[in-house]
Amino acid sequence: MILNKIKPFARFPRELVISKSSSFCEVFPIDARLFYTVSGNGQLFADGKTVDLPLGSAILINSGVPYRIIPTNVKYLAINFDWTQEFCEHNIPIAPIPYNRNNTEFRAFESINFDDCKELNRCAYCANAFFAEKPLLKMIERYEKKQFCYQLENDAELILILTEFVRQLAVRKTNNFDANAVADYLQLHYNEEITNKKIAEIFHFHPNYISSEFLRTFGKPLHRYLLELRITKAIGLLETGRYSIEDVAAAVGFSDANYFSRYFKKITGKTPMNLLVGF
Repeated sequence: MILNKIKPFARFPRELVISKSSSFCEVFPIDARLFYTVSGNGQLFADGKTVDLPLGSAILINSGVPYRIIPTNVKYLAINFDWTQEFCEHNIPIAPIPYNRNNTEFRAFESINFDDCKELNRCAYCANAFFAEKPLLKMIERYEKKQFCYQLENDAELILILTEFVRQLAVRKTNNFDANAVADYLQLHYNEEITNKKIAEIFHFHPNYISSEFLRTFGKPLHRYLLELRITKAIGLLETGRYSIEDVAAAVGFSDANYFSRYFKKITGKTPMNLLVGF
């Protein structure tokens, strides 16, 4: 099979909260699985090896590939899915089967092997999968509400996630830095304390290199991008009229309201008070 022929079926998106006291056996998945670490640091034993899953990383486990969740204090966003619509009538969660290596009768729904991305045939790891967080959260919300056409929307969302996942695999092969992954991270964590050192630790490149590549990609330094992002988020909060300037400053990542007000005016030409009382 080739990638542009997939028509995935998003069977079961959910949050999965694990603790160190949890207990899991090795299992055989009937359908494919994707786990994204939304908080904490996770670990899975998949296809015969242990895989670390720090914040923002993801692993895709194809159907029929045994795995075991290793107990740690972590929260995953996860989805069970098929690569095609052939088994879409099975639209309820399908639990994995406890795996016995001596039993050769296990059968997955699909046995999909890709000619143009062989990494997907077993297990594929993506270090910078921040792009998946917001779409997965939307998919979980739709699945829980089950409004009209939710399945169609989730299937379409899954195509976008898988497409970006594969693109990230290609970036990793060339050992290139992807500034878009940093932007994805900032979009999710703009309200936290962010330093060059922290970014370097997450993306495993020297901070000077990250800064230069970010500037080349976005035409502005990383710190300027983050500052403008925080101000944009602040404008949305101020316009509701529900929050004080101090509350908004803290909500978007500023520890000092005066510092926030100074940069707000520098970027917008207005003070935060202008938004509170109307332009």
